[in-house]
Amino acid sequence: RLRPIDAVIVVQLPPDRLEFRLRERRGYSEVKIQDNVLCEGIDYCAKWARRKYGKRVFEVSNDKELKYTLSVILRKLIGLRKGKHA
Repeated sequence: RLRPIDAVIVVQLPPDRLEFRLRERRGYSEVKIQDNVLCEGIDYCAKWARRKYGKRVFEVSNDKELKYTLSVILRKLIGLRKGKHA
């Protein structure tokens, strides 16, 4: 059974940093890398999420350390739970 969605988190990264991560750390094919970089560059995932889920979408930049990114996400979710948008 599907449950209602309270929040959608879109984690974003500047396209040049994404390309580096995919190329150096993941070993993805050139086609996969270019597809991902293009989608990030045109903000595809965030636009799609906003169209489908509206105000329930939170965008979070992933250009800092992982712990910092996770703390931002948790603050947003806790704020949502308390009835305010963090």
